[in-house]
Amino acid sequence: MRFVSTLVAIAVTFFASIPGMTHQMRKYPIMVGGDAEIDACDTRAEVQPLNPKGDGYLSVRIGPMVTAKELARIISGHSVIVCNVSNDGKWASIVYQSSPKGDVGDCGLSSPDMRERHPYDGPCQSGWVAMRYLWLAAG
Repeated sequence: MRFVSTLVAIAVTFFASIPGMTHQMRKYPIMVGGDAEIDACDTRAEVQPLNPKGDGYLSVRIGPMVTAKELARIISGHSVIVCNVSNDGKWASIVYQSSPKGDVGDCGLSSPDMRERHPYDGPCQSGWVAMRYLWLAAG
């Protein structure tokens, strides 16, 4: 049993170290692609000004719910690409650069992706945020 546990731990560590693999292992993956006519994800947005008396950041979560694990924190003005919106319209799946000034055009989503819809496996970060804190800019 100890041998199996060790193998599982090694496999998880190995796959987590490969860029994009953590995206694919999620219960709520950020789905992209599937259309030869439009960009893989085509809606750009920006985190709107947050309440200065609040936390000062927007939590990026592993799934579309407040109880989902927090992956990162982004601030007002951070550029993101919206890939999907939850069925209730309250959550957006996003792809973003770690730096607020990073160019989301470098995330590999600005051209059509003819593969079937698939979990995002590009070079940028991804997760879910509350939709009400985003200003949709284009798309």
